[in-house]
Amino acid sequence: MNNKHLLQGCIPAMVTPFQTSPAGNSTVDYKSLTKLTEHLINGNVGGICLLGTTGESVTINSGERTKIIQHVVNTVNGRVPILLGSGSNNTATTIELTKEGADLGVDAVMIVTPYYNKPQESFYIKHYETLADTSTLPVIMYNIPSRTGVDMTTNAITLLAQHTNIIGIKEGADSLEKIATIISQTDDSFALYSASDSTNLPILALGATGAITVLGNIVPQNVAQICQLISKGNLHQAQTEYYKTLELAKIIFRESSPAPTKLALTLMGIIENELRAPLYTASKETEQLIRTELNKLNLQLK
Repeated sequence: MNNKHLLQGCIPAMVTPFQTSPAGNSTVDYKSLTKLTEHLINGNVGGICLLGTTGESVTINSGERTKIIQHVVNTVNGRVPILLGSGSNNTATTIELTKEGADLGVDAVMIVTPYYNKPQESFYIKHYETLADTSTLPVIMYNIPSRTGVDMTTNAITLLAQHTNIIGIKEGADSLEKIATIISQTDDSFALYSASDSTNLPILALGATGAITVLGNIVPQNVAQICQLISKGNLHQAQTEYYKTLELAKIIFRESSPAPTKLALTLMGIIENELRAPLYTASKETEQLIRTELNKLNLQLK
């Protein structure tokens, strides 16, 4: 299990469906969570990424977190691997969240670089080494400097790639050159995943193992097909599929994510259009843009 082939292809960074209770409180909508999980699996995904940034994990309490993991693990029932976001800016807390995921039956963990406290290179290297040493699950690192204020260096990534329990990285730095360097300087046991839906095609063409994707919530079959076509060397067909959803991939980030994605899934009748503050519903302008793109894809809207 400890290799780059554990998770490959389209791996949606799953949103967390909410609903407003009769008392006016925001609660997790488990019925919609089941519906969304089935939508993703039916889209031929290579795995599901649970409780990452797109899942609004920072607004979910510990009790909800446990129930969400249990619910998705039970719903998936081994059909695809589950990648759990267990990172925080506290190493001890990350160890605890990772252990909980292992106890509840997920297959691997994704750990973001510590945010806000902005550790220097030697410090975040020690952070990842400690987590990989203590985890019974394979670790995928997550570098997203636009959110964390920390940009992992290529040297640090290639060093950590040598750890037997670190199997990959979701690379969110906006540099194809850096991505190419990482892939060229790591061996076949280490996976790199695209973190940017608008550049999935070139990143996959460089040799990425897959895409941990927001767009994959909406059109998992499209992203999965792009990944499969690239893996088979069919660049021309992959380009055709990629351009079908490129505009949608840009629109879902025109407002704070995952607000536009949740709106799209609501239009498709899969979840309710509920977010937790400080995030709010996307604008009417964004709704119209999304409707236009979903209609172009001949998706059935409610």
